[in-house]
Amino acid sequence: MFTLFRLTDIVCGYYLSAIPYTNVVSTIVSPQPLTETMQLHLKINPYVFLVRGVLPIALLGFSVALVLLMNGIRGQGAQKAEQGVLDLRYWPSNVNDRLLAGEWGFYWEEYLPPESMVEVDVKNAPNFLSLPGVWSGLTHQGQPLPMQGRASLLLCILLPDNNTYVVKVPTLTNRYRLWVNGELRVNDPLEQPFSPHANSYGARLFSVQPINNEIVILFHLQNDRHRVGGIWERLRIAPIERQDSIVFWPKVQDAVVAFLLSVASLVLLVRTVNEQRKYYVLLAIFAALMSFRAGAVNERLLFSLLGIQDWGLQQALEHGTLFASLPFFAAYLGRRFPSYFPALLHWLTTSICGVLLALVFITPPSVYSHTVPIFQATALVYAFLWSGAVLDHVIKKERSAMVLLLGGMLFIVAGVNDILYASNSIDSTNLVQLGALGFILMSFFYKGDLVKRDVLVEERASHVLASVLSEYQRNSNEEHLKCLAAESLCFALTVWETVSGKNKIALAEESGLWRVTNDSGTLKTRTFDKYLKVDMLPKNPRYKLIAKTLRYIAGIEGVADEDVLWIERVADVYDR
Repeated sequence: MFTLFRLTDIVCGYYLSAIPYTNVVSTIVSPQPLTETMQLHLKINPYVFLVRGVLPIALLGFSVALVLLMNGIRGQGAQKAEQGVLDLRYWPSNVNDRLLAGEWGFYWEEYLPPESMVEVDVKNAPNFLSLPGVWSGLTHQGQPLPMQGRASLLLCILLPDNNTYVVKVPTLTNRYRLWVNGELRVNDPLEQPFSPHANSYGARLFSVQPINNEIVILFHLQNDRHRVGGIWERLRIAPIERQDSIVFWPKVQDAVVAFLLSVASLVLLVRTVNEQRKYYVLLAIFAALMSFRAGAVNERLLFSLLGIQDWGLQQALEHGTLFASLPFFAAYLGRRFPSYFPALLHWLTTSICGVLLALVFITPPSVYSHTVPIFQATALVYAFLWSGAVLDHVIKKERSAMVLLLGGMLFIVAGVNDILYASNSIDSTNLVQLGALGFILMSFFYKGDLVKRDVLVEERASHVLASVLSEYQRNSNEEHLKCLAAESLCFALTVWETVSGKNKIALAEESGLWRVTNDSGTLKTRTFDKYLKVDMLPKNPRYKLIAKTLRYIAGIEGVADEDVLWIERVADVYDR
């Protein structure tokens, strides 16, 4: 019976709270009998259904639309290859570099001889692959292509002059050999069986002199180490005098984001000490992991700095950092905003990410790279809950809630961008670390705690703690918080005495939470006694101590399921 009550309370904790129909005096003198059956009558709250159900879905939909719109605007007017030919003869003076995107000549299970690459009419290629992209959607001889295999990719670039250009090939997931105008530039040993410890040399830059205003690029591509084959990374070309746009500034951007996240992590640790709020430690660890990720993706500065060339290790660190970050972020939300993020959700998230991390260490990249959608789905659950929680407070015009919403939106939009980018739906790059930075910075300006006041399912309950808990949820001020503390401790003490047959002296001694003094041969709990009366509570009560006491009593054997449920609910209020 308890399991059913507790699971309902935790899983639906985002929506559930107590709305009683009985009133309880402000100071408990004689609580209701413990054997009283709790009666529940449920009804839907349309306001909460709208704010925490409909609007978050609409907000996620808006984020997807915004990312697609921004991607469309950025790509508007961009020249793309058609049938293997990219016409860049018109190069505007205000454009520093161009993306080698569009249709590349695609030759499945065939390595074109480099000697004839210039003479081959790429327009007559048997198939075309749109880059950035993967070949999993193509067919060969009426059959869909497998995820792993080999192919040749050919592109002819028409340029406005014969001046020197720089071609940038980022770190590619698939193995490759590369020829430019018939000259071998990259010679990876594709014939050798793949080793998980094969080297990855990072982004490569090639200066190229066009021949008759043309550059012909040939890739021999082989996928034997990832879930999909192709080139979804962004290949770029720029005049040599403007090469900073593809060589220098992308590195600066990644370095700045990584540095700011590192600084934010240190500031959060300092803030933890100064404000005595331990949940900032969790956010600091999350910021540190995001800083690591900022250096592990895109330009992969961290791997160059540390001299890590092992491709398998790079992939493990990149995925492992991502999977490890979510549990700390989830725990932070749960510790700071427990009304909206139930504890069971964090344990479930930790379990899921723990399994994903285990797969990173015991399976090859071709296996664990398939688990990314599971991680993304888990993250979207938090995006949904977060949107509903903050929107609830924005609508009520609570101070700083709009700042918190803006930070959350930056993070959500960046996350949606990465999901669409990973599925090859848009031409973009990894931005989640930038969104995390925005969320953390905005969180600095919000010093309150999101407290849930309205609920989707109204529970009309007759339990003795329902009234005071509901009163606090409607008026979350210090006065009601102290009233809730005194009344919940009085009730919990009565439960202890009834179930254990012992007094408060035994409770203090056995729990080790309260000090027992000897006053002329009489044992007393002076501090604990003060917490049992509202007018005697200290100016700054130790709320963590209250939560520990409530949970200790709820955990003893013999306490009724209903009492455990309500005592735990009150403890959740103070355990943040």
